[in-house]
This record gives sequence, C-alpha cells and structure tokens, in this order.
Amino acid sequence: MTIGANSVSLIFINTLELQTLYMQKRRPSFVQNATEGRGRRRYLIPIPSASGSIKHLRSMQSNIEENISKARDFVYHIASAYFVWINLQKEEYNNLYKKDKYFWGIVLVSLQTEFLLGLTKIFEKRKSNDVLSMHYLLTFLSEEDRKKIKSEISKLEPVIKHLTIWRQNFLAHHNIFFTHHPQELFKKFPIKNSELEALVDLSKETLAMIHSAATKEKHGYMFDAFKEGSQTDTENIMKKLKLAYEIEAEQRKTKYGL
Repeated sequence: MTIGANSVSLIFINTLELQTLYMQKRRPSFVQNATEGRGRRRYLIPIPSASGSIKHLRSMQSNIEENISKARDFVYHIASAYFVWINLQKEEYNNLYKKDKYFWGIVLVSLQTEFLLGLTKIFEKRKSNDVLSMHYLLTFLSEEDRKKIKSEISKLEPVIKHLTIWRQNFLAHHNIFFTHHPQELFKKFPIKNSELEALVDLSKETLAMIHSAATKEKHGYMFDAFKEGSQTDTENIMKKLKLAYEIEAEQRKTKYGL
C-alpha cells in the first residue's frame, strides 16, 4: 500500500490491493425476507402498526426543520470522514501503514466508503421520493427556489452520476465484472479528489440554501472546524505513533542488540 500526492487523483488507487483483500473476505449475506417486483428483489422494512407511531412518522416527514437537522448531521458526518481520510493521504505515512497494514487497510477503506456512500445518499434522487436527501428537501420549497438550487446541484451532476455508478457497481453492490476489474470502473467513470471535495462543499452549500429558503432566514454552515481539527488530530496521532515505534526500536536494540 503506497500513498502519495501522485496517487490520490483516483479514489481506491491508494489501498486497492488491501481493499480487494477485504472485499474478497466480506461477502454479505441477506435474510431472504423479500418479494419479487418487476424483475427486482425488494427488501421489506417493517412499519410500526400503532397509529401513534405512524402519526409521528408523518409529522417528521412534514417538518422541514427536523429533516434539515437530520440532513445536517449526515453532511457533517460526510465532511468529518472525508477530511480525516484526506489528511491521511501523505507519502510520509507509508512506513507507518506498512507496519500495521491490516489495521490501516481497513481504516482507510472504511473512511473512503463512508464519505463516498454518504455523498451518493445525500444527493440521491428517487421517483418515489422516499429517502432523506437534498432532492427530498427541495419538495418543501417554492418552484423558484427549487430551480435555483437545482441549478447549483447540476454543476456537479457528472460527478454525482459517476459516484452513483460506483455505488451501484462496487460500493453498495458487487458487480461481477467490476469486482474482478475495479480499475476498469475507475477508468471509465473517473472522479478526481478535487471533484470530491467540491461535492462535499456543495452538500453544505446546498443545505444552507434549502434551510434559508425554507425559513426565510439566512443560514450558513462551516467546515473549518472539520478541516482544522482533522488535520491537527491526524498529525498528532501519527507523530505519537511514530514516536512509539522509535521507542520500541530503541528498547529492542538495547535488549537484544538488534
């Protein structure tokens, strides 16, 4: 596993070998509680039968503030995972990764998967409109506000489209061909890190626009704390880890002469 500035323009390049190893080991199993529908298997989620629970569910669905609050949690979680991951993409950390390759392999892959899936979910668009996403929140707004915000989202529509293809064929599902040839997926539907960061920024900007339009008050969200905090935390952890290895090496040298 090698990480460096020249190898991060395409996601999954850095930890591809380790990721493939873990993908081969992790074969998800599903409870066959499903019904067939138009050639697709649909998994059923139990819905509370109590009238009070249903009323509460409907109340949450119609409450724009509660839905925005939930979406804000999702967006902040995406940002946190992304900025921690990006701060780990330093060539100087390679020796540390090699010492504990199984640990770092799954940690880096988990962070990648977390923010990549998070981005596809927050910008997900369904005809049934039954998922909490930016497009769902737009339904609460006026036609004028919807058009304005959709125009902003459309600027990164190609990136969202490619990311959705990644999700459907590799992240959330294991397409047979792309499971064995993941590089073909990334070559055919490339996404640069700069585009990913732009999409992360778009998530907060879009949500702020929706919040402002819905409440008729100015709202804004900042990622500065995530950027600065994740960088500081990562550097501190890696420094301590490096120091621990140096101390361990000195102790081994003193004790065994190695």
